[in-house]
Amino acid sequence: GSMYDNQGLHAEAAEVYRQAQSAYQKAEDQEGEALALLNLGRVYRNWGRGDQALAYYEQAIEIFQRLDQPENEASSLMSLGLLYNDLDRLTEAIETYEQAFILFETVEDLEAAAGVLHNLGNAYARAERFEEAETTFQRALEMYDTIADADGIGAIYSSLGHLYDDQGAYD
Repeated sequence: GSMYDNQGLHAEAAEVYRQAQSAYQKAEDQEGEALALLNLGRVYRNWGRGDQALAYYEQAIEIFQRLDQPENEASSLMSLGLLYNDLDRLTEAIETYEQAFILFETVEDLEAAAGVLHNLGNAYARAERFEEAETTFQRALEMYDTIADADGIGAIYSSLGHLYDDQGAYD
């Protein structure tokens, strides 16, 4: 499925993931089914079909909640936040990223938590909530520094630069 999706063959990717979902459903493997739904959501997001992506993400989140799998739930929420961001539904993106952050923090996945904060900061910046964006980027920077993630640190500095540029803050 991901091979097709990466090549822009979204219909083929969706069909493979639907087959996977069906097989997992027949095997009564709820986690596998939820992962297939999450992948279907990603395919439809990449395909530009937000409404369908939203439905798949929501189904995956519901299953992960029922299975008490906070890390998978958080990953699904992160994907949902990205979709909301794509759709310019910034309030929902922000709320969703905040939920994902809490879950990633709970399972002590600092790299994923920092990534969510980065996305959250970008959503705040797009919503012109510049102080919140800066504070959130600083929190992400601290987390990336704690885990010595040079790429994450670089990405945050880049986002801070864009934020300051957007505000005309050149000093």
